[in-house]
Amino acid sequence: MQSVSETREVADGLEVRLAESAAEVAAAQALRYRVFYQEMGAKPSDAMRERMADFDDFDSVCDHLLVIDRTRGSGAAGVVGTYRLMRRAPGEAFGRFYTAGEYDIANILANGGRFMELGRSCVDAGYRNGGTMKKLWDGIAAYVFENGVELMFGCASLPGTDVQALAGHLSYLYHHHLAPEALRPRALPHLRVDMALLPKDALVPRRALAELPPLIKGYPDYTRFYWRGVVAIIGYDVVVHGRPPENGSPVLYVANHASYLDIIVLGSLLHGYFVAKSEVAGWAGFGFLARISRTVFIERSRGATARERNGLLTRFDLGESLILFAEGTSNDGNQVMPFKSSFFSVAEGEVRGADGMPHAVLVQPVSVAYTRLDGLPITRALRPHLAWYGDMTLAGHLIGALGMGRITVEVEFHPPVTVAQFGSRKGLSAHCHKVISHGLTRMLAGRPAANS
Repeated sequence: MQSVSETREVADGLEVRLAESAAEVAAAQALRYRVFYQEMGAKPSDAMRERMADFDDFDSVCDHLLVIDRTRGSGAAGVVGTYRLMRRAPGEAFGRFYTAGEYDIANILANGGRFMELGRSCVDAGYRNGGTMKKLWDGIAAYVFENGVELMFGCASLPGTDVQALAGHLSYLYHHHLAPEALRPRALPHLRVDMALLPKDALVPRRALAELPPLIKGYPDYTRFYWRGVVAIIGYDVVVHGRPPENGSPVLYVANHASYLDIIVLGSLLHGYFVAKSEVAGWAGFGFLARISRTVFIERSRGATARERNGLLTRFDLGESLILFAEGTSNDGNQVMPFKSSFFSVAEGEVRGADGMPHAVLVQPVSVAYTRLDGLPITRALRPHLAWYGDMTLAGHLIGALGMGRITVEVEFHPPVTVAQFGSRKGLSAHCHKVISHGLTRMLAGRPAANS
């Protein structure tokens, strides 16, 4: 596994890595000055104005993540994006965190575990696009993975100082993206403004999200970038057959489940949130990550179906797709266990599509297969070493799975369907089980996927 400081991945001429010299840190400070003070109108100190650089005491104890356009230069001359990162230990040794100048972060200090603060993020005006943002988030994901970070926090800026002009942004973030109570920071009294300027039902969530500035818009979708970084670091080759729907409407993705490794793979590919049994929230490590990444936890007790369905439909109304492992458990990776049809009750409802009109819930079956190890077919006897099931310990399995070699994972997206095509959720469940099973069997046998 490579550290961020050693990564030299270049795509479209862009490279992401940590700053390696004082000159590169100075280039990041100059970029911050151009964006924060010259573009956004903040007021610099006299010393900043003289140097034309944004700087403070924190710069010397932070890591500086850079996006470098190698066509402009291989080092300081090519810096076009930056994020400042500070892990818990350096921050506590320094004696304070930047965010504490504006927020009471006592909850984070008490309950945040292995956290890091990030901020002073900006991108050169000519590079504010998806490619640059992906580079930044891929770099952050690698940094998080390498350092075992469980929680991120920091300050982010909205353009302007007119609170009423920002009412839509602030209200959307308040109603849909507040941190959990036990971790929630509070604005210091002399700086606090009311964020709930508009009622929740006055907002169109999908539109409000689309209108957020790019850097802030990336935070709700952070987990996808995180899992992409994890896939790259652990060295998995992901081969995709077919594709998810592209009409902008929320989707229920239904997949087979062999291991937590499925979460890493699907999380790297899909704009969506996982649905998990409620006990996962209490698991060490994965439970914490699941909670902060807005996983939907459901109870599987008798009589909970209607309540859980309504909760899932609420997430669909926000324009959020969901990822469901319908077996309700994992297995050895060689088969698909029976599906629980009660999980498909959400497909009997309606959601608002990208056009704002009600539509049937779109369900897309997905097959996931672990097919090759270092380029050679994985045998039926070897495949369970990748699966995590039964009474296996997480730590022992993780060490073994990551030490096997370069794994090829194939993912097949089957044609999306609705419950109306099958008459009932049991019919829908049976169809999804059939096509996912056939897809798994086909890929394990090395036969071409139907969507190749």
